[in-house]
Formats: sequence, C-alpha cells, structure tokens
Amino acid sequence: MFDRIESFFHRLRRRVSRSEWAIRHLGLRASEDTGEEPGLLLIQIDGLARHQLEAALKKGRMPFLKRLVDRSEYHLTTFYSGLPSTTPAVQAELYYGVHAGVPAFSFRDRSTGETGMMFCSEWAKKFEAEFQARAEGLLKGGSSWSNIYSGGADWRRATSARRAMVWGTCGGQASFATCWCSRC
Repeated sequence: MFDRIESFFHRLRRRVSRSEWAIRHLGLRASEDTGEEPGLLLIQIDGLARHQLEAALKKGRMPFLKRLVDRSEYHLTTFYSGLPSTTPAVQAELYYGVHAGVPAFSFRDRSTGETGMMFCSEWAKKFEAEFQARAEGLLKGGSSWSNIYSGGADWRRATSARRAMVWGTCGGQASFATCWCSRC
C-alpha cells in the first residue's frame, strides 16, 4: 500500500519538475538509464575557501545548495588541496588519488625543455594517461563536465584531456568563457 502511494508521489514530482517540464515542452530527449541510487556529486569552485562558502550559505546567497545541505541528503566536506593548489593537481588527487601529480598549471618540462600548460590537450592527455596507469578513475561509470581530466568517466564534456581549451582571448575578443581551438 505504502509503496503505491510513494510511487504515485514520485511520478507526481516528476510531472511538476522544471527539468521534466522543459524536456516535454522543448522536445528534448530524456536522459537514459538514470538511476535512483545514491551517487557522488563533486562541485569544485576555484578559490572558494570553506569559511566563505559557509558565510554565503548563512547569508542566503546560495539558496539551492543550502536546501540540499539542510535536507541532510548532502553534506559539506573539507578537502585540503595540497601543493600546488591548482585545478590540475587537485583533480589528479580527487579523481586518481595521485598526490602532487602535476608540478604546476604552467611549467617547464626538464626532459624536453618545452613549456607545459595544462589547458592544452596534449599535456592534459599525457598526465591523465600516467594517472590512469596507476589507478581507476573515481568517475568511472559517471560523467565529467568542464574538468581538466575525465576522471575515468564514461561520459565527458569539455575536459582538457579531450580537446584543447584556452582561456583569455578568443578570436581577438577578451573572454572568460572556454574557447575551443587547435593551437595547443
């Protein structure tokens, strides 16, 4: 009896869900094989300290995240970024368990004399291949969006190790957005 009631409310929530409504009315395809089982959601915000995040939650500046945390379905966890505290190094540790896997975001490769930059696809691929040889990625079976590495994800979009990403100027226009190019 209770399972039928719960099932009814689950279907009702899906009918009134904004994302489900958008899928129906915009003619989009729904995601396939989306599970109901618990998973892991990592949100990396560069340069955001724990005390800044807590202050923003307290002041009501992040209402969606606050609701998630207040419902006790999610919780905040502190993660020491290590050194260097750059996105590539942090993601190497999170996704593959490799400590200090990258010397810096931009560095001089002593063996070749070249300057390596982690937003260039060739460098990101090189390092990720080394990490994958050591360990299976944390994101295996999942997805990876806008990261340096795929983390072993089956479904990945906008990862440096997949394509070349360049920040700064793009086609002569100053931009903070990601610009896809092939010059790296």
